[in-house]
Amino acid sequence: MKYTLVIILLLAIFAPSIASAGIVPCGGPEQKSCNLCHLYTLVKNGIDFMLLDLILPVAVIALLIGGIFLLASRGNPQMMETGKNAITNTIIGVIIAFGSWLIIATIVNTLGYDNFIAAWNKPPVCQDSLAGKPPPGGVPPGAERKFCVTKLPDGTVDCRDKGKEKECFEGCPGGTCQTACPAPVPPEGLTHQEAKEQLDAAGITITSTGGCSNKTNPDCTSLDGVRQKTIDGIIKFKQECNCPVNISGGTEDGHDTSGACTHGNGCKLDISHKAALDNYVQKSYENIGRCFPAASVCYRSPSGQIWANEGSHWDVAFK
Repeated sequence: MKYTLVIILLLAIFAPSIASAGIVPCGGPEQKSCNLCHLYTLVKNGIDFMLLDLILPVAVIALLIGGIFLLASRGNPQMMETGKNAITNTIIGVIIAFGSWLIIATIVNTLGYDNFIAAWNKPPVCQDSLAGKPPPGGVPPGAERKFCVTKLPDGTVDCRDKGKEKECFEGCPGGTCQTACPAPVPPEGLTHQEAKEQLDAAGITITSTGGCSNKTNPDCTSLDGVRQKTIDGIIKFKQECNCPVNISGGTEDGHDTSGACTHGNGCKLDISHKAALDNYVQKSYENIGRCFPAASVCYRSPSGQIWANEGSHWDVAFK
């Protein structure tokens, strides 16, 4: 019973020290993630706590008790013997405890290093765990997704997800493999509405087989991205020709994209055949023969416009 009371008394005395000892070195708030190195630190912290925070205070109390017995013995052999034994056993216990601590601390601290170091008083510094974190330098080369980026003749960029690095290099002829698609570049030139307002003011009409102006629909007639120079050129032609002008094709998808001057980059327009317009082009411009396969005959204006007769319409390049 008396030993139980002593243990309870000691726990009550040292409970605050146990709670604030910080024996566990990892895994808590604002602490590093745990790894094998922290196991050695945990063992060392436990040993240090028992030796310095528990055994030394208990030893001091035991020495005080032994001294009290000696002072109070007043020649009583039994009390004097008890006091001497308490002091002697305490000193021997402290020597054994410190000797054991020295041996165990040396072993634990030494094993905590990659190479053998006799580190009896210096524990290893544990680095943060690599679990769940990317390796140094980020994602390993070839592990990230690759995108095939190809520049099209009309100046736009095509970007397609090709998976890993090997698949991208094998399936991206004429392009470059990048880790992300480049940011979309706002289209150069006018919007469809801006161009239409200028054409309306000049008396030039716009028609489409689909009755629409969606640039991605080949059945539409769109002027999104058309160059101001192109609009100026067709307005000037209208003024010189003094004839009806109708645009039946603009920058919408479905046109040939080869060459530097294309529908897609706003350099070309399709113009409907009209008797007065055809007569003006054929009589006023230079016949230069067949300028490309789809044309039956081509004409060049003094300002450098190329009018190619493609049968159903004129294909006009405003270079």
